[in-house]
Amino acid sequence: GKWHLGMDWSLKDGSIADSKSDQSQIDLSKEIQNGPNKNGFDYYFGMAASANHSPHCFIEDGYTVGELEVLDDKQRKAVGIDGKPGLVAKGFKQSEILPRFTEKTCEWIRSQVNQKPDQPFFVYMPLNSPHSPIVPTAKFLGKSGLSSHGDCCMETDWSVGEVVKTVKALGIEDNTMII
Repeated sequence: GKWHLGMDWSLKDGSIADSKSDQSQIDLSKEIQNGPNKNGFDYYFGMAASANHSPHCFIEDGYTVGELEVLDDKQRKAVGIDGKPGLVAKGFKQSEILPRFTEKTCEWIRSQVNQKPDQPFFVYMPLNSPHSPIVPTAKFLGKSGLSSHGDCCMETDWSVGEVVKTVKALGIEDNTMII
């Protein structure tokens, strides 16, 4: 999910990026510091912050996923990214964030139960919704009959429902808390 607690990105000169750093100077081959993996999580799939903040990409275990490029405001809008200019993964779509969080969370739960059936586990899935940009997938667009925000809320309900269905399908619902 969205970490949004700060991550330390290394620059090509070896220093740590700050809010004024040129994002083209971020060394994407280096592991991101101060993220979930450096703060006690065994596995992380998510984003650095909200979907309207750069970098517009997924992060898995301290590394960005996909090929990233720095896009200015005009270029970012041309590829349909709503938010601040900066690093964007090629092909990244903001409407795919919630389904990917859901998919990866359910995969991880299944993996934990299959590999360690008697071990407790903890999953933290902070969602990008309903937070700007409001970008429901095509499956939910217009479904609420109210607004894209209503559609996004419906997709969020679906997401949580998928996690609940996974827990039930694995037969662990009586020994699982979902908050």
